[in-house]
Amino acid sequence: MFSLYQLKNKLNKQAKEFAELLEFPDLYAQGLWARGVYNCPHFSDTHKYLSEVFEKKKLDSILKHDSLKYLMINEYDDQEIIESLHKEIESMANRIESLMLVDIETLELVSVIYQVLGLPENAKFIVNTGADFRLEWRPYFDAFDDPLIVQYADLKVHGCYFRLIACK
Repeated sequence: MFSLYQLKNKLNKQAKEFAELLEFPDLYAQGLWARGVYNCPHFSDTHKYLSEVFEKKKLDSILKHDSLKYLMINEYDDQEIIESLHKEIESMANRIESLMLVDIETLELVSVIYQVLGLPENAKFIVNTGADFRLEWRPYFDAFDDPLIVQYADLKVHGCYFRLIACK
């Protein structure tokens, strides 16, 4: 099991890592982290809530809390928590973005949140390629009753041609 000290220490380390990754002052990053990720008005409020939970010995309330449950990632059987994170992470990034004084892309914030919460594998695959193209889909076979059953689109990337084929 885990202790109050361990969870508070983990929370502090998360805020510190968030500050380092975005090169923000620690206190500023703590406020962003608490409000953006854990939906608490102040960083100290997250500590207070954790203390209250441990005093009342209701540890399961952390797991049921809307946002503090993310503190339990890598501490508990967390597949359900991670799935919830995937759904909520864009909202977290948007909350942080709305509080910041500097412009940072949402994709970068999402990547940083994944990394700080202990999911570096998820952080690796968030990339904005900057690609701006449209595919023109055409029927592959005209003989079918429904010509949209199989379609194709041609694409040229760095001088190489690719044919994408899609079917129902």
